Amino acid sequence: MPVAVTGGRLGPEAVKYLRTDVEATMYVPDTADPSLRTLRVVADERDERG
Repeated sequence: MPVAVTGGRLGPEAVKYLRTDVEATMYVPDTADPSLRTLRVVADERDERG
């Protein structure tokens, strides 16, 4: 089951899980930063309306 999908949200637990696995040499395809030291955040207009 994917941890991250297009249009999905990543909580702190998912980010910790991914970073831990990357440190253990897991490859995460299609990332802007394969080390996952940085994440690209895209805001949804609905988020700004509350």
